[in-house]
Amino acid sequence: MRTILRVLLYSVCVVVLVTPAAFASGTDEASEDGDLELVWMMGDRPEQPVRPDSTTIEEIYRKTGVRIQMEGIPASDWNQVWQTLLATDDLADLMLTGFNAARDFYDTGSILPISDYYDRRPHLAQLVDEEPEVRKFYLEGKLYHMPKLWRWNFRNGQLPVIRMDIVEELGLDAPDNFEELFDVLQAMKEAYPDSYPYTARGLDALLTVSYALGVPYKLDWDPEIDGGSWIYGPAHEEFGIVLDWLSRLYAAGILDPDYASIGGPQWQERLGSRQSFFYFDNANFSQNMNRVIERGEGVANAFQLVPTLEDYDGRRRNRMYNKHHLSSGSIISADVESPERVIEFVDWLYSDEGADVTNFGIRDVDYTVEDGRYVVAPHHIEARKGDSDPWRSHMSYMAAGLIQLGHWVDQSSLFSFIDDAAAQLYIDIENDPYLDERINRPPLDPEEIRRATELQSRLDTLSDEWVIRFINGELPLSRFDEFREELLDAGAAELESIYNAAEARVKG
Repeated sequence: MRTILRVLLYSVCVVVLVTPAAFASGTDEASEDGDLELVWMMGDRPEQPVRPDSTTIEEIYRKTGVRIQMEGIPASDWNQVWQTLLATDDLADLMLTGFNAARDFYDTGSILPISDYYDRRPHLAQLVDEEPEVRKFYLEGKLYHMPKLWRWNFRNGQLPVIRMDIVEELGLDAPDNFEELFDVLQAMKEAYPDSYPYTARGLDALLTVSYALGVPYKLDWDPEIDGGSWIYGPAHEEFGIVLDWLSRLYAAGILDPDYASIGGPQWQERLGSRQSFFYFDNANFSQNMNRVIERGEGVANAFQLVPTLEDYDGRRRNRMYNKHHLSSGSIISADVESPERVIEFVDWLYSDEGADVTNFGIRDVDYTVEDGRYVVAPHHIEARKGDSDPWRSHMSYMAAGLIQLGHWVDQSSLFSFIDDAAAQLYIDIENDPYLDERINRPPLDPEEIRRATELQSRLDTLSDEWVIRFINGELPLSRFDEFREELLDAGAAELESIYNAAEARVKG
């Protein structure tokens, strides 16, 4: 029974109630146990809002007999809402909160331990057994959340992307190293003096370049230090190269002076309107910018991937995104009715049939399969062609994929919405031999969590303050060693030690 608190929280929801008919995984026959009704709560994100007319929800009911009532909370409120509901033990049946919710509340007894129902989850069990990184998300030997696993995903990462049409317009070659990149950006500034050729959507996004130039920014895994280690990058001398390169860009008027504060929409607007020509971030953002540029300037495929650049030590490396979104996913309330049946339904989500439905919808209605390829139905493509992001808009109408119902996620519907030139981006990424996969942080015990949180908060605040002043020229780079000493005094080495010991425990 809902409490007054939960009713008040739900008043900000977008509620989607679908009530079709049947159960028995993989069949259209009614279950002997009758229908199962589940409330599934999640953040309602602007790029893929919860929709009331998703045929996917109807198909889930037809295939499984499970009635899904989706309840979308505005994304800006979602973290506060799920934390409040967990703290008051007033959970929805399923909540798309991710691992953090499980970690913070599993010991209250309010979350169902999925791994206790091993015989009810053969598909999930097999997938988990095949992915060693999942071990990092067990809590006292049990799995408490439904991780987002990839059935198929295009390789992608935070990579260098440039307006190649401007490079060619200026009679230049694509850069092969960071000094050549500096020269190309400087030439763009000279040709377009009112522009800031290099822009970023915030300080952390700007510092994605740090891994390719020297060491990662803040706490991250570096596979080349001590055979692979968790390091706090700014405390290492290699980080000085990063600061030198970025401060030179700023001094030359190449780097957007709003890099530390600019938001995503304004950032994309600058890239789509000849105010900026280069970014080092999610490579597939170029798809949206290219559509805008083609409509406004008639230039197709303007932004293109720059192959991994050589750094000042003759090394080439960039990072891909994680192989799976293991920290994302859903938790199940321990008070859910018929937990065995709920787990059977969850396991169906990780079957091929479940993945087809929760990524593509109804076969021969929403999509077809042609020579092993999933092809979105033409009427969906036509309906979405005027949207700013047709693919994500389509996924919204399907209630599908990574940020909604899909838990064995397949992103291949993207290729129904892009042309061959746009698809070339993913071919180029696939063929780049210098991309490193990220790994997930290892689990910490409660005392380690407390100490690591305290240390990282202190270190990150220090780093942001010093780094902005270095880049902006307010502090000379001659004070870099002083900065490093301050980070070490604040516990950078201790933080590294905590995570490296935890990583060793997992591998052991």
